[in-house]
Amino acid sequence: MAKLNTTLTEFGNGARALAELLKESPPLTAVDQLFIENHLHIVHLTYSAWKRRHGLSNQEDSLDQDVPVA
Repeated sequence: MAKLNTTLTEFGNGARALAELLKESPPLTAVDQLFIENHLHIVHLTYSAWKRRHGLSNQEDSLDQDVPVA
């Protein structure tokens, strides 16, 4: 469980740092945008696959609904 906790902590820290950076509206190159979009897509795909393996519905997925994210 330590590896999971470490990974989730690092993921959360990175996500918050990126969100704060994007709030500042920095100029992003096409490569920057592609990098961000590809990594978000990877996380979405792998998390959706994990949910299917564990019998969870995609209806519960906030990425598939109009649910505001804080």
